Amino acid sequence: MVINMSYFNSAEIVFEERHSEMNSFLIQFRLLKDSSTFDLTREHEHILKSNIVLMQYNILESAFLELFKCLYNFLKNCSLSVDSLNKSFTYNLYSIIKRSATKKHQLIQDKLIREDSNLNFSNCAMLICFDLDAEEQKFLVNGNLDGKKIKKFLEDFGINITSLNLLDLSQIQTLKDNRQLLAHGGSSFSEVGKQISWETLEANSVTIKELFNQSKTLLTDFCNTLDQEMARIAS
Repeated sequence: MVINMSYFNSAEIVFEERHSEMNSFLIQFRLLKDSSTFDLTREHEHILKSNIVLMQYNILESAFLELFKCLYNFLKNCSLSVDSLNKSFTYNLYSIIKRSATKKHQLIQDKLIREDSNLNFSNCAMLICFDLDAEEQKFLVNGNLDGKKIKKFLEDFGINITSLNLLDLSQIQTLKDNRQLLAHGGSSFSEVGKQISWETLEANSVTIKELFNQSKTLLTDFCNTLDQEMARIAS
């Protein structure tokens, strides 16, 4: 299968820019910490590490939000019938409709009953459910993202997540928890940073990159499969 990465170019750009920024900051201060010419107190070192925690969670949230938005942009233009979707995807579509705001239900109704409309339920539902406004996009990722939620998001579309299950994502949960403490004042920057080693921060950097790359590849394969099915039906 030829993998078309163009579906997720914008997510790739967001990830690479922010990951490079964080990694450069992490490496630079790790070196300075051990330098005899740089006077860094233990408390300031802890505060620095907490700031890197926030940067790492920012990468996770911003990159995956863009990744999910790209998927939704692809799906809203997908012309496949519900009967052509896998069962998990079909149920997920039903669940999205069920919990959608009343205005989306009204939009589906309006488009289906218009006399000049050539839309059927399948393409009408796909178009409206996956066409998100700015406010709806925020809820794709809501400041509470971890490995478990990322895997569930993919599984809900019937995507095989075996490759993600091979990754050790335990520190992603810890990263999220620490971000919550810092963002909501549950602990001071010094207290959180004191519990985190530089080695953990470096390992987080690698894990975040692996998680993003694996997820992007799984989503790209998924979109390619749908594209091929649309081409087969159209031929």
